[in-house]
Amino acid sequence: MSPHGVISEDSLPEGKGKEGKGKERKGEEQTPAQPASNPVQARPEKPAAVAADRFDAADFLIEHGADRQTAADFLTLRRGKKAASTATAMRAIVREAGKSGMGLQDALTLCCAKGWAGFEAGWVGQQARAGPRQTTNDQRKATLDELTGRNRHAADKPNPRDITAEVIRIA
Repeated sequence: MSPHGVISEDSLPEGKGKEGKGKERKGEEQTPAQPASNPVQARPEKPAAVAADRFDAADFLIEHGADRQTAADFLTLRRGKKAASTATAMRAIVREAGKSGMGLQDALTLCCAKGWAGFEAGWVGQQARAGPRQTTNDQRKATLDELTGRNRHAADKPNPRDITAEVIRIA
């Protein structure tokens, strides 16, 4: 065997240009580490009661009158829209459902059908009052029919307007 092939402590390979930070060879004197000026303290553990007080939106909605499937569907819809299901948000939905006169179940069903992540009582009232929408063409036709006397029904309009060229006397 050749003496060059034997590995000894003196022939240990060197690192990649670093001065051996933290690594010391055998036989070298080690200096004791200085104690830290501020000792590291572990964070206090959270009490089990605090960890158990997590808000469960599904249970909250079920307690206030929603069925399990509707609550799950509504919360899935909210998650899809990246809307947090916090206690404050769920309380607001329950409150608005009460204002609208609908039960929570009906309000959540409407939200799921319309794709709403929230609910306001005013939204329901506006829909009921609006009625079917008329196109501009339908509105013009209805106005012309009323002015020209077409589609007059005696039961519907007891005093039809007459727009003939006669002189109209104002009393």
